[in-house]
Amino acid sequence: MLTADCCCLLLRAPGAADETTTLKVSCWNGACTQFFTPLDALPLGTLVAITGYKLKRDLTTGGVEVAVNYRGPTGRIYVLDETGACTAI
Repeated sequence: MLTADCCCLLLRAPGAADETTTLKVSCWNGACTQFFTPLDALPLGTLVAITGYKLKRDLTTGGVEVAVNYRGPTGRIYVLDETGACTAI
């Protein structure tokens, strides 16, 4: 199991999109298993909220990416339901 201080380099970068644009969401190391393993199980179209992220330039496309990590700042991802209630991942 990976931890926040794991020295392995893991990167996970799915996208988040609406009808106007797609945004790359990236995380490194232990944050990959915390955030994106549960997100893999969600059906397409699930609404999520991301807090505590950093905006960075995507070096592969020149666009913008959202970096969600354990610190600097601490990222959080929530699944929103139809009523607006949120569940932390």
